[in-house]
Amino acid sequence: MSDSNMLALAIETYQRLLPELNHTIAVDPTLAIGQNQLSPIPTLQELVEMVKPLPPQSCLVGLCEDGIPFLLDLAKGETGSILVTGDINCEKVRQLQVMVESVIQLNSPHEVQVAVLTNDPERWSAFKQEPDLSPYFAGIYAWYEQGATDLINRLVSLGVDRSQGRHRGATILLIIDDLQGVFNADFETQNGLHWLLEYGVLSHIRSIASLDASQCIKNPFWIDAFRTFLVGRIESLSLVESLGYSQDSVANLIPGLEFIAYTGQSWLKYCLPSLSI
Repeated sequence: MSDSNMLALAIETYQRLLPELNHTIAVDPTLAIGQNQLSPIPTLQELVEMVKPLPPQSCLVGLCEDGIPFLLDLAKGETGSILVTGDINCEKVRQLQVMVESVIQLNSPHEVQVAVLTNDPERWSAFKQEPDLSPYFAGIYAWYEQGATDLINRLVSLGVDRSQGRHRGATILLIIDDLQGVFNADFETQNGLHWLLEYGVLSHIRSIASLDASQCIKNPFWIDAFRTFLVGRIESLSLVESLGYSQDSVANLIPGLEFIAYTGQSWLKYCLPSLSI
């Protein structure tokens, strides 16, 4: 994970937005995060309007406790591939979809293209069925479809070409909805995806995957390929300890709403906005 890049981006965003906060949407800076009652939080659309304009390849992750949007710059490779993890019920797919929708709202199809690999295509049906979004998608494939293998092979070829200075174009955002789906794939497909996780970002192919926390311990070969981690609630304190996360921060997160990310000095808590798609 790139500690300095994530922290620098958060500080830069805060400094840029500070003069505008009193003239934008009203946000409760405490959000009552970690409490039984939650104050209303902005929708994704409201957050996007707050931060516009942004450089190309920008991505909104969530809303921090101080009311500042949490952003990532997909054009910068320091954050590497991103893993969203937590218990099975912490709504990892919602975190993925927040990032995808924000990318669509903040970028043109010429700047960012999205591809999705998933165990459950129904979870992405709203994105697939919206005609206005079709220019953004390079494909939404179930792991059991031949299209999933073909997509990985195409992206590996594209990554190699780009590393040699050919076929420059839009940043590819590869969303892997449940990394466990690749565990049953053939060796070539697994090898190709692992290469994309480790080196794709150098060719502007950025991978964001999800995986249940219980599977992270069992699959260090895959987990070591990620550099940035977004973590939802994990109830098992022994699992939290094994993963090296902060027990106080992770165990008390509200499932489906709160996540944390490491900033280099501390855990940054944030919440997910509601989707408009």
